[in-house]
Amino acid sequence: MLKAPTPTDSMDINEAAREVIELTRGEALKNRVSLQTQFTKDLPTIAGDRVQLQQVVLNLVVNALQATSGVSDDTRQVLVTTRQAEPNEIYLGVLPVQG
Repeated sequence: MLKAPTPTDSMDINEAAREVIELTRGEALKNRVSLQTQFTKDLPTIAGDRVQLQQVVLNLVVNALQATSGVSDDTRQVLVTTRQAEPNEIYLGVLPVQG
């Protein structure tokens, strides 16, 4: 059985991550977690499957939200960052931040 090739789109990683953040903002608010971003502007576009990338970002954000659930601090935050890592690499990080 042959697997269909994965569709490849040219996309802005910041925009793709921003869409996921908007989808998860309600869950974050419900759990009293502040979602913050620190995106590097003017990153090159990347090639890949937008839906798969967003699923990965969604999983990372949900995991980070869950990681903050045990923190009693009122300043629970999750920080989503992007930056140029190498000439042909882009870094995307999703980190729970302790107040």
